[in-house]
Amino acid sequence: MLHVRAKERLQSGELPINGPSKRFTGYGSGMCALCDARIQPSEIQYELEFVNPRVLGRTVIHFHSQCESIWNEERLRLQVPA
Repeated sequence: MLHVRAKERLQSGELPINGPSKRFTGYGSGMCALCDARIQPSEIQYELEFVNPRVLGRTVIHFHSQCESIWNEERLRLQVPA
């Protein structure tokens, strides 16, 4: 189910298909960009930063550890030429 959601969000542009410019890990404090659930303080959170050269500023998204792995797997799959 999360693989399907990741693919849909990547294709719609809701999730970035490129890798992050910075990656941080820590204890949960945000909402997961894939499963939409709160990342609890007892869970590991991945905070990914993306810089868009066409827009001044940055975008930060948060993932559970497992959700980050699924997002990364699906984005790499979509980048492979058919």
